[in-house]
Amino acid sequence: MPNAPKYRDEIAATLTLAWPLILTNISQILISMTDVVLLGHVGAHALAASAIGTGLVWAMTLFGIGLVTASSPMIATALGHRFNAVRDVRRTVRQTMWCAVTIAVPITLLLWFTGPLMRLAGQPERLAADTGLFVRAMEWVILPALLIVTLRCFVAALERPIWILIIGIGGVVVNAAINWCLIFGHFGVPALGLWGAGIGSSLTTLLTFGAMAWLVTHHPKFRRYHVFGRFWRADWPRYRAIWALGFPISLQMGFEATVFAAAVFLMGFINTASVAAHAVAIQIASMTFMVPLGVAQAATVRVGNALGRQDTGGVQRAGWAAFMLPIGIFAVAMRWFRSHAIVAPIAKLLGSIMLAKPPAPPKPPRAGSLSTSTGKCPKAARSAGCRTGQTGHPDVRKFALSGRHRPTRN
Repeated sequence: MPNAPKYRDEIAATLTLAWPLILTNISQILISMTDVVLLGHVGAHALAASAIGTGLVWAMTLFGIGLVTASSPMIATALGHRFNAVRDVRRTVRQTMWCAVTIAVPITLLLWFTGPLMRLAGQPERLAADTGLFVRAMEWVILPALLIVTLRCFVAALERPIWILIIGIGGVVVNAAINWCLIFGHFGVPALGLWGAGIGSSLTTLLTFGAMAWLVTHHPKFRRYHVFGRFWRADWPRYRAIWALGFPISLQMGFEATVFAAAVFLMGFINTASVAAHAVAIQIASMTFMVPLGVAQAATVRVGNALGRQDTGGVQRAGWAAFMLPIGIFAVAMRWFRSHAIVAPIAKLLGSIMLAKPPAPPKPPRAGSLSTSTGKCPKAARSAGCRTGQTGHPDVRKFALSGRHRPTRN
């Protein structure tokens, strides 16, 4: 094969760009997994409500992510055509942010009515109410998340993805700390439970956007582009070009995510335990998806650069490298997992970590040890020889209301 060295070089270049993006994507799953672990210790009902709410929020967010992802090939093509295309890159980033605001506002308004819409769909009242409460706390992640993706596309197109990874790892730590405080109540913060998890996710996303904004305005490689400069200035042809390229991607990503969200939603008609179990299982499945996604993000940059250079062979090599890399990675991974037989132990370990141990069932009362919630035996029970025992046992109420033991007349 005469072009074998070029293909090897392309695979190496794609992998160099892809591995930080893969790990960054995995860090996003770790944020979601942290929420599952913490809410699993609150209870199966809280975990089920958060699973449905998170699925709905991210399904809608992915419609926006598909749109703003169009900035990546546009930036890469501009840089491939001219390495110092500062003006074109800045305008593309700015108009992508405009697109993010355009799509985020109606999505946020729609998600505000999650609770009532779930009731109309026939979901259980308590599950619908709790999911609606959680979504109203979490839906504020949408706009900053879309702005984060826009800045990530900008940084990745300049082939500096390591900074994205560093901020992503920081987000995992910050999310765990904030949600631990808000869910369980630490350091003087009241325990907010499910609602606290939604607030924590919103705060983490906002802080992550702040870190990305600081990076692109202070790092020497990025600040020369002044991506926030003259933010109010419109560029309608570029705005329409982003919609033309990004809208089909938006539909593909959004509908794909909606299928998973619908599966969680339908499980709500079974019981909350089924939803909670799915919330654990989907974390493992999502982890594997991050590998081809990271490779695809890297390939977008590589293809865009080659297209900007008008290098047809480079476009072809970048496409084949993106096709072969995930196949090779998963072939090696599957062989290793099968030879070591560790899939089942890992799944069991993750399940035990994520789901809190259920409380032990109450012990049956001993004869003559029934009592009321006050800790005192009712008069009728005392006439039958009752002694104070387990406070508030349900058999006391049955005993007191049965009418079989009535106080004797004096």
